[in-house]
Amino acid sequence: MKPNTDYTLRAEHKDHLATTVDLSTKGLVRSDTLHQDLHLKSAQVGESFVLNNIYYDYDKWDIRPDAAEELERVVRLINDNAHLSFELSAHTDARGGELYNLVLSDARANSAVDFLIRHGADPDRVRARGFGEEKLVNHCDDGVPCDEERHQQNRRTEFMVIGDKDLTNAR
Repeated sequence: MKPNTDYTLRAEHKDHLATTVDLSTKGLVRSDTLHQDLHLKSAQVGESFVLNNIYYDYDKWDIRPDAAEELERVVRLINDNAHLSFELSAHTDARGGELYNLVLSDARANSAVDFLIRHGADPDRVRARGFGEEKLVNHCDDGVPCDEERHQQNRRTEFMVIGDKDLTNAR
């Protein structure tokens, strides 16, 4: 590798999501070995992943600063896998009415997808879907006392491979 140079390392394997990582020799004062682990996730249609740090404040749908970094990684993942289409699904906690939570989760999913598109994702390959309180990840259902941390776990966004190519004909 050349000194004072930035590199992008790409890994791909059949039936897995391709991934890229940036490496740099800038700042290295002597020859050294660079190590970088790359973990490829399965790209099976219907398989979903909870996105790290994509959480929402209570009764809000705006993208928090801690979520922006993770969503930028998702843009890269989408662009690295141009042959696939994806769905971002948003979820709420069980507080509030069922219909209200469904509308709120739709707003959250659309907010995340809008962020992805503004940052370079192909709008024909990503869609939003809200589930409201339908798919809680813990026992914090209506009437069950839970602390804020447990409610926060339910206010999340998941990312799923939903098929090949674009979604323009699937809408």
